[in-house]
Amino acid sequence: MANDMNNAIQIILSTVILVGLIGNLLVVVIGVFFMRLRSLTAIFILNLALSDLLSTVSLMFWFYNNAWDYRVSMCKDASFARPVGFYSSVLFLVLMSVQRYMTVVHPVSVWKKGGCVAIITWMVSFYAASPNLVLVIEQLHSNGCMYIGVLVLIIFGQNIGFVFAFLFMAFCYLKILRTIFKSPTNQNHGHRATGLAFFLVVTFFICWAPYNIMSFMHTVHYFSSFNLEHFHYAFDICRLLAFSHCCFNPVIYGLFGLKFRETARQNLQRQATLNSVETGTGTEL
Repeated sequence: MANDMNNAIQIILSTVILVGLIGNLLVVVIGVFFMRLRSLTAIFILNLALSDLLSTVSLMFWFYNNAWDYRVSMCKDASFARPVGFYSSVLFLVLMSVQRYMTVVHPVSVWKKGGCVAIITWMVSFYAASPNLVLVIEQLHSNGCMYIGVLVLIIFGQNIGFVFAFLFMAFCYLKILRTIFKSPTNQNHGHRATGLAFFLVVTFFICWAPYNIMSFMHTVHYFSSFNLEHFHYAFDICRLLAFSHCCFNPVIYGLFGLKFRETARQNLQRQATLNSVETGTGTEL
């Protein structure tokens, strides 16, 4: 049963890595080269894709843990990149929620310097993940990595950050829904962007909530009186769901981000037309 479980996890992780790399790279390329990043929503989506891309790369290190001869620096890099991706995703989703809240509930212009906000967000994410650079070492006589010191504080920090961020985002969207239902004149004001942000938040919660719950319960030794083998199976499933989050957001952009999808399609068609003209005339436009 253990071998079947491991084989299934490897197949799913391979698919997640492939979809995550292709999907998020596509979003980043479209965002950088084909879209005008004038709106905060577009800036946050681009940075979310970068967060997911970072998470996907760190997942590759974790996936090939048994195949590669890890060095200490690689252990630290992989264990540092994963929480950076997590914290940056949380923070950009919080910022998107606040931005939609201010747009719908209190229609004012906020954060004109979206690029500066993004840079500060990344700095905070790097700082929040910095303990992993100190507490991760190479595991002796193994290809893996291990934590030293107060690992429980890292887990609790991630759990607390997840809970407070979700409660804050839930508050924002409850106020948004209340405003929308009470104000018919506001019924078409930014609904697509609000819906896109809402789906991103819901997807993030569905993927990461089970993992945070299981890691917290394991840390406080809730499962000490149960069969640990069953816990490990459940934990692997929850962790797999959490790691799979990096490949879901590009799908959401394509399904619910109408402006993103149409802008990307128009610019790709325009680029294809320019390429055909250059090829046909032999001149550079």
